[in-house]
Amino acid sequence: MEAMDGEFVCSQRFSPENSNLANFGIVISGDEDLQGGNAVVTISDAKDRVLFETSIPYEEATIGAYTDIDIDSSLLRAGKIYYLSVRMEADERGRIPVLRACSSTEYPMAENIALEQGETLQDAQLVTRYRYKNTVSTKKFFRAFCICIATALGIVFFPKNRNLRRLLGVMLLIAGPWVLGRRLELLTFNSKYFLPFAMKWNMGVMYLFELIVLLCTQSFRASVCVSNLALTLLYTANYFVFSYRGQPLRLNDLTAVGTAAEVVGNYSLRPNSHMAMAWCICCFFVVHGARAETGICWKAMGKFKKAAIRLISLLLGTALVWVSGYQFLHTDILKEAGFVDIHGFDQNSNYVFNGYLVTSLMDIRNSGVKKPEGYSRENVGELLRKWGGEGRNAPEGETKPHIILIMNESFSDLRVLGNLQTSEENLAFFNGLEENVVKGYVNASVIGGGTANSEFEVFTGCSLGFLPLSYYPYQQCMTGEMPSLVSNLKEAGYTAYSMHPESKANWNRGRVYQYLGFDKSLWIEDFPEAEKRHFGVTDLETYKKVEELYENREPGEKLFVFDLTIQNHGGYSSSEVERSVTASNVSSEEADTYLSLIQKSDEDFRQLITYFEKEKEPVLICMFGDHQPKLEDSFYENVYGQTEGIGQQDKTLNMYKTPFLIWANYDIPERSGIDISMNYLGILLADTAGIKTSPFFDFLRQYMEEYPIITVNGYIDDTGNYVNWSGENDEHLEYRQMQYYYLFD
Repeated sequence: MEAMDGEFVCSQRFSPENSNLANFGIVISGDEDLQGGNAVVTISDAKDRVLFETSIPYEEATIGAYTDIDIDSSLLRAGKIYYLSVRMEADERGRIPVLRACSSTEYPMAENIALEQGETLQDAQLVTRYRYKNTVSTKKFFRAFCICIATALGIVFFPKNRNLRRLLGVMLLIAGPWVLGRRLELLTFNSKYFLPFAMKWNMGVMYLFELIVLLCTQSFRASVCVSNLALTLLYTANYFVFSYRGQPLRLNDLTAVGTAAEVVGNYSLRPNSHMAMAWCICCFFVVHGARAETGICWKAMGKFKKAAIRLISLLLGTALVWVSGYQFLHTDILKEAGFVDIHGFDQNSNYVFNGYLVTSLMDIRNSGVKKPEGYSRENVGELLRKWGGEGRNAPEGETKPHIILIMNESFSDLRVLGNLQTSEENLAFFNGLEENVVKGYVNASVIGGGTANSEFEVFTGCSLGFLPLSYYPYQQCMTGEMPSLVSNLKEAGYTAYSMHPESKANWNRGRVYQYLGFDKSLWIEDFPEAEKRHFGVTDLETYKKVEELYENREPGEKLFVFDLTIQNHGGYSSSEVERSVTASNVSSEEADTYLSLIQKSDEDFRQLITYFEKEKEPVLICMFGDHQPKLEDSFYENVYGQTEGIGQQDKTLNMYKTPFLIWANYDIPERSGIDISMNYLGILLADTAGIKTSPFFDFLRQYMEEYPIITVNGYIDDTGNYVNWSGENDEHLEYRQMQYYYLFD
């Protein structure tokens, strides 16, 4: 690109996906103090007729991030070719900003086909985004209306001829994956990114499911209704899980359905127009399918023949389940077909390229926990003898401190993502603590949810990096007592309390806390008159309960209190929290709500520290965030757009960092800048308190020096080198073997 006649001009073709285009965004780069001058934006049609033109003063543009431009959607029609031209004028001092561009070859988009500046630049495009209104267009409304009428007619008028009804059943079976299934596949992901053969395979899985149901039930009616309703429910659940957690719905998530039901009320479950249309189509198939004939004329058959056909059909259906299950789950048929199987930080790309059903089958195939290579109990015993014996005790004569461990729900400093500026400091107290403090970041294996998995890593020292994706140990493998940070503290003479102002049924905590060794647990019923904020009981109310336990302790009793807060839980779009802090350089109501909640958490934490800093008995307090929140996608786009020199890998990894702090009301060695993963936080806390630990924790202490970060996204060594998972499960074999022993043997 070149400046031409004192101006900078760019243009490119685009084609709206539908007629509800609300605005489009461009990224202007240049000095932030531009004065005077405008960006003149023009949209013209294929005949060079100007349809839209506006001028954006540089003072009103967001430099380095998306500047959105509203447009009347009635001016443009879906599928038509238009030309977007942007002319950058010089400002008062002769400075000319430019527009950011990127390659169009890796992820081609219909809206961004070519970038032109004097001559056409191949494989380049403006960095542009297009937003569409979540409204039902006249065309969509008419289609939905016609589907509803056809559904109603199917209820009132339906052929009585059995042959016609059988034919209808066959037609509905054939049409289901093609008409409804394709739409469901595109609810969350864009077909432009799909591998060329991905949609065919996903539809093939749908047809396979229909056939299995048909053989097992010998009924067109059951097959049509069950298959279409089941698929629509599955894809709807995936849509909402992906929207609010940023992660697709996986098989292991089904083990946490009870916990999800407890928190779903805090999220907006408003469907978009595509989902509404999908449900209209699903209702059509279910209503007509319920009136179809079963498929076989049973009345004309004798009992023996009828029973034989039923048995043969059932056996065929069972055999098909076994054969297809074996092929998909125990062979490399999908990899050999060309589907990608990405591990580590970019693993969600599998869904983007492969489609939902195919990737789900690949996830199921990878979800089994296998013995590490070379594993045996004898080997583990040798490893524990090799690595053990380094436990650290408090110096002779020193009193062990009371220990308070606070896992603050969704607590994080969003500035770790990049250039995020706030209207005022929202972590003034937390960040300002320096005396007798150990602090830094912990790297989680979850984001937006999965709190129990962070608990699991901290308490046990085990890493989710060695377990299948979306594995929930609290639900799936913790079935009895096991060594943990809690049991280490119990052996050191502590009385262990836990508190969480929610149901003990969530994540099976009521039972798991007993396995971990807690003496007593407090739940929501123990906070009857507590003040609530946003999602539930405030942080401050839990801290008051901690102080109450401390004041009521027995003489000489040493307390370990684990406090899992709930106030900052996800669901920020419809919160009534007063927004006292806002993002200055990013427009996001969800972010403003979240930043304000964190400010309240900071103020409540100040009260807790103020209370204990006056106490004569030694007290050690550790607070950390279980994971970052999942906010709207545009928030991350704008933050990254204003952050120079950050790659996709760092963008992803930074979304898993949360701050931690260990504070004492007595002298401890001060440290800062620590960057570790969750599985090491327990041993760091025990060492700071001077608590003797188990041989496994002794191993972790030494292993942390060489590999300070190990998460589902990969691992980082002591020199800062990042390594993605190979998918062969052959990394860190000593650690894997000991973890397998503790969890499964």
